[in-house]
Amino acid sequence: MVGCSHLLILVMYSDVIISSAHAQGTMDDLVRLRNTLFQNYTKDFRPVYNMSDPIHVTLDMYLVSILDLDEVTGTITLNCVVSISWTDYRLSWNSSDVGITSFVMNASNVWKPRIYITTSSEDLSDFSYDAFDVRVYSNGSVTSSPCRHVKASCSFDMTNFPKDSQTGVMQIASWTYTAYEMVFIIGTPHISMVHYKPNGEWDIDWTSVTNNTDLGHYYSIIDFSIHLARRSAYFIISMTIPVLLLCFLNPFVFLLPASSGERISYTITMFLSLAVYMTVVGENMPKVSDPMAGISYLLLGAMLGSCILILLTIFTLRCDAMFDIREIPPWFLRIVYRLEYPKSGKENKMSTNDTSDSDVMRPDEETYNDTDELRRCLQKEHVMRFIDKGLFCMTLSMTFVASLVFIFYYWY
Repeated sequence: MVGCSHLLILVMYSDVIISSAHAQGTMDDLVRLRNTLFQNYTKDFRPVYNMSDPIHVTLDMYLVSILDLDEVTGTITLNCVVSISWTDYRLSWNSSDVGITSFVMNASNVWKPRIYITTSSEDLSDFSYDAFDVRVYSNGSVTSSPCRHVKASCSFDMTNFPKDSQTGVMQIASWTYTAYEMVFIIGTPHISMVHYKPNGEWDIDWTSVTNNTDLGHYYSIIDFSIHLARRSAYFIISMTIPVLLLCFLNPFVFLLPASSGERISYTITMFLSLAVYMTVVGENMPKVSDPMAGISYLLLGAMLGSCILILLTIFTLRCDAMFDIREIPPWFLRIVYRLEYPKSGKENKMSTNDTSDSDVMRPDEETYNDTDELRRCLQKEHVMRFIDKGLFCMTLSMTFVASLVFIFYYWY
């Protein structure tokens, strides 16, 4: 509220500078002017001569700061100054006669338009500005710039968190007077950002001030809209990138030798790391289920992927411990053969007289079609190496594709 008070002083002081340049009257002149203006004045009725005419009230907003945006409760809290001006024909005088072009007095002494913030998440009391002063000009124009701590209800979409953007709307209406009695006039088509203090989490993309016709033309309503874009660098660096790195580290478990006994320890460690990190990340995530943030699905997918890798690791360890080459289906042996010896054929046929590589004989095409010969030539190490390479490539590719799908679907 300190910054808001400073802005109020600036707004009022700017009027003082302009008016004082032409004000040459004395205190006695001001007292006589006040007594004359308020001799038969009543603040209970609209200041229009013909009661069938509406009074026009001009509204402008100066945004001072964004205090908070709560995704769970769906509220945005702002510090702002609303400049309200109207014409009271009863408060006009000839400035050349008294040497006074304007003066300041308490708002409780004059008629004021009663306006309400209909989107307020707190009480729906009127926009009280009796504690503030008004400036009265010689042409009957009256201006007040009350400062207000506004907490408005908004509807937020957290699907693209943390690269999301939200729109908050502060709706001002008059339930006391109909549109035939009081009409709101938009001063400027946007919210003034002259005195705005930047927020560390949100950037303001644009603002707008529009007439709201949801209730037809029975009530005069104005919407002050603020479109905010979240500054996502902190959330991406501290939440998203570490999770993706852990996901990409998981597939490398299949590059560890099965005989080392470190595979299952590696996968369990990665799973626990994700679980602990999810606890930390969950504290900084919006607790909203409709709609749910996309990063929640990323964390869920990371945990499911880690669970699947644990099961695959157990499968490879069991295969390594109990594998019998005679139990392997022929079609699987042929796949392993093609990958182990991609250039099989006559050019790769080994002579029986060649003793340079007597441990493992490279089979030819005839061997490829002979199941017994395949089982004789291929060892369990060949099959396990094929399984490890296949699982590594498959899981790494799936992680890469899933990450790209998430990034492009939710963030671009």
